[in-house]
Amino acid sequence: MGTPAQEFRLTEIESIGRPGIAVAGELDEATCGQLDAAFKRLSNGGPVILDLGHCTFVDSMGLDVILRAATRLWDHGGRLIVCNARGPIRELFRITGLGGSGGLDLIGHPA
Repeated sequence: MGTPAQEFRLTEIESIGRPGIAVAGELDEATCGQLDAAFKRLSNGGPVILDLGHCTFVDSMGLDVILRAATRLWDHGGRLIVCNARGPIRELFRITGLGGSGGLDLIGHPA
């Protein structure tokens, strides 16, 4: 888990005219249900932004929620745009090969 633990927070946002979700804190087994519910509210077929700029940790269950959301959006003609992933979270997307395919785009803050 990330250190020190930061309180989990989801905020529904709008960025460049697109709906989105900003995540702060740790995305794990205890919190991923909230993200899944938010994705389901926003899955209207268009692109959805996921801002991970203040996310400190993503475990396998959090990653699964992100992938399922990307798949749902892709199946309905949309995309999930993940932005501001940093450090270990960006590395997680890189080593799993998830950035830029299957309905998921990884943009912003390459280091």
